[in-house]
Order: sequence, then structure tokens, then C-alpha cells
Amino acid sequence: MMKACRALAGWWQDMPLFWKIYLVTLGFTASIVTVGEIGEDVLARMLYGIEDLSEGEEFFVWTVVTILPTVLGSYLLARQLADPLRRLTRVASQLSRGDLKARGATQDAARGDEIGELTRAFNYMATHFEHEFNNERRLLADISHELRSPLTRMGLAVALMRRQATPQQTLYLDRLELESERMNKLIASLLDYARRELKTILPQPVDLCDLVRDVAQDASFEGMHEGKTLRIAMPDSARMFGNPVLLRQALDNVVRNALRHTPPRSTVDVTLTPLGEPQPQCMEIRVRDHGSGVPDTALKDIFRPFYRVEAARNRDKGGVGLGLALTEQAVRIHHGHVKAYNANGGGLEVVILLPFVPGDSEKAAPAASCDA
Repeated sequence: MMKACRALAGWWQDMPLFWKIYLVTLGFTASIVTVGEIGEDVLARMLYGIEDLSEGEEFFVWTVVTILPTVLGSYLLARQLADPLRRLTRVASQLSRGDLKARGATQDAARGDEIGELTRAFNYMATHFEHEFNNERRLLADISHELRSPLTRMGLAVALMRRQATPQQTLYLDRLELESERMNKLIASLLDYARRELKTILPQPVDLCDLVRDVAQDASFEGMHEGKTLRIAMPDSARMFGNPVLLRQALDNVVRNALRHTPPRSTVDVTLTPLGEPQPQCMEIRVRDHGSGVPDTALKDIFRPFYRVEAARNRDKGGVGLGLALTEQAVRIHHGHVKAYNANGGGLEVVILLPFVPGDSEKAAPAASCDA
């Protein structure tokens, strides 16, 4: 009996959606036309012991015999169709946020109907996307590595030429060295970005407040000659699990970018706030400058590699366009989110959300991610 039930359940599971809906609808119609008349008479005898019913009693009996089974059957069919689609929607959302390991549920992929076909097609697409993405990252790392050798040889050639160079030639050699140095920095950033995408981090206890103090100390020294200062507001401690090198670089890129674009004799505000009640789950880091901000259409694009706001394309001020991309990558690796806003009163405000462990607990990294 159990074997027959399992076979029947498997047959129903693999049936195309069209036939499922058609058969259920046909069954409901048949029950209303045929079973309704028989059930009405039987139920009337069981409940009332009479054959002639009043209008109210007849409505109640008709409801029990026909409408309630229809509602129940429709609900069960809707759940069977909707639940796997909801699961697939959640997985698609994970994939869009950068989780390349996200795949549709195994039980949904094993189905023989259209939902099973959709889940298998999605999993194939996700696997192909992950493969191509990793190949692209490896290619980027390989190219960046290969560029190092000719740049090193060019540096040696410039050093040798300086021994016999005239003053006019020295100016050209200085320019060659400057461009070579910029290329080396760009390649270093490219290698860093590519390698991060190809490996996971080993989390360890980190205090964000200590990182912010270190970054603020270095940034304050750099902004001192223009009268730029940092104003910090944060708790005594904000512990989380992560990679301190990546987190420090993420904060450093945002703070230096703010310091670069804030006007002379102005401040950059850095605020750390725990979020969540009653037990905080995330640390919110806000970094705001008082510059001109960026166009609203560019707020999402500034975290893309090599993207530059038109007004900041001067390389002496705008960098190579990888700083905020490295920040977004480091935050995403730590299951966090980063966004940018044009602050009220002017300036750009970058908001970073990171999951953290308050106090001195250092047993396990948090599993949940912060919502943007």
C-alpha cells in the first residue's frame, strides 16, 4: 500500500503543470455537478434526519459538500506551485548579490514538471556563470602578473639611461618613472581585486573601533596641511569576525576618498553605530564628506571597478578608480552591504553595514548577513 502511495505521489509530482491544473479543475467541476447532489442528501440525513431543508440549511450543506473541498484543493495546488517558485526567487536574489554558489533546491530540480525544468535550467545557468566569472578573474590576475615583468625591465632601463642623460632627457625620464609607478599601483590593485574573488577569508576577531582609530590617525596626518580634520563618534568597542587587513583597507579607501573630496578647512564625519534590538546584529559605519557629492545616477556606479565620476577624472586627484570597488568587495566578502547617498546639506555619505559580535564573544562568526 505504501509503495503504491509513493508511486502515485511520484506520478503526480512529475505531471506537467497544465495537466495538474486541468485535472484538479475537472475534479472540482465534477464534484459540484455530481457529488454535490448525492452529498447534499446524505449530509442532510446525517445532520438533520430530514429530507426537506430550509434555505439556510441547504446553503450550509452545499458549502460543506462542494465549496470547502474546492477551497482546500485550490490552496494545496497553489502551495505546490508557489513554494518552489519562492525558493527559486530567493536563490536568484542570492546569486544577484554575488553568491556564486547559490543553487536551486535539490527536491525542486528532481521534479519532472515545468518547475523542475526551470530549476535545472537555473542551476545550469548559475554553474556556467560561476565558471565564466572565475575564468575572467583568473585571466585578469594572469594578465596583471605578466605586466609586472616588462614594467620592471622598463624601470631598470630608465635607471641606466639616467647615468648619461642630459637635463632635458631627465625630464622625460622623470615622466616615464611617474607613469611606470602609476601602472605598478594599478596592477597591484588589479591583482588584489582578482585574488580576493578567487578565495575565501579566514575570519578572526576584529575590533572595528581599533581599525577606525588607526585609519583616522593616518588620514588626519595627510589632511593636516589643508586644514582637513576627521570627527569620529563611536562606542568603546565593536567586535566582529573577519579579515582585519581587508576591513582596514575598506575603511581606509572610503575615508581617504572622503578626505580627498572634502574642501580645505572642513571635516570628514565618521560614525559607528550598533543596529538591532534588543541584541545588536550589525554595525553601521557612516563616512561623510562636505564636498560637491556625485550625480544621483552615479551613486550605484561608483563602486564599480574603474568607474569615475566625470568631475573626478583628474588622475592626480581621482586615483585609478579601484578604491571604492575594493571597499565594496571587502564588505561583500564579510556578508555586509555598502551604499552611497548625497547627504542633506551637501557632500557624499557612504554607509557600510557589517554583521558583528558585540562584547568579547569570540566563539563563532555570525551566520546572518545585514540587510541593506
